[in-house]
Amino acid sequence: MAKKGGSRHIKAIAAPRLWPIQRKSKVFVAKSMPGPHSLETSIPLLVLLRDLLKEVKTIREAKKVIKAKKVLVDGKAVVDEKRPVGLMDVISLPSYGKCYRMTVDRKGRLKPIEIPKEEENLKVVKVVKKVTVGKDRFGLTFHDGSYLELGSEFPVRVGDSILISIPDRKVVELLPFSVGSICFVFSGSSSGVIGKIIKIEPSSLKRRSI
Repeated sequence: MAKKGGSRHIKAIAAPRLWPIQRKSKVFVAKSMPGPHSLETSIPLLVLLRDLLKEVKTIREAKKVIKAKKVLVDGKAVVDEKRPVGLMDVISLPSYGKCYRMTVDRKGRLKPIEIPKEEENLKVVKVVKKVTVGKDRFGLTFHDGSYLELGSEFPVRVGDSILISIPDRKVVELLPFSVGSICFVFSGSSSGVIGKIIKIEPSSLKRRSI
């Protein structure tokens, strides 16, 4: 009989370029399950714990920690060890007393950075789609696949970013894509660079930045 369903792993050598893992020391590596981020822009939670954060030494140990609900992603406990983790996600490890935010390095690879406790409940999301859902209300789709409805009192456009609180997802601050704003580039030759926008050209709206 033909095989049904997708594979649960991929060859390490063929893993997405965003994964900063050793590709020649292992044959296979866990594959992200469908979730808020695509396979090309995320990394499985258990691979993050073992290979990037190095808080555990083996996949078995990583699974044990995750199943015990000792890992929070965006403020919520996760039990799926292959849950995709991507850009700007917040990973909290209460048992270890550490919090991390997912960013990218200068080579465009995913890179978790440790953040202070006071930033644990904050997350930046970029607006990638905006639709009208009713009178004076519109729906926003963000880069991490999440969705939020807001009223017309929030003048948000596609390309803007929003600072939200997690896990309740309340708007804290609007971060417009405009001249003078601070941005973080997460793709291309300038990935990992933080700078100030000094000029916006029509092609700039298509560039990947938050």
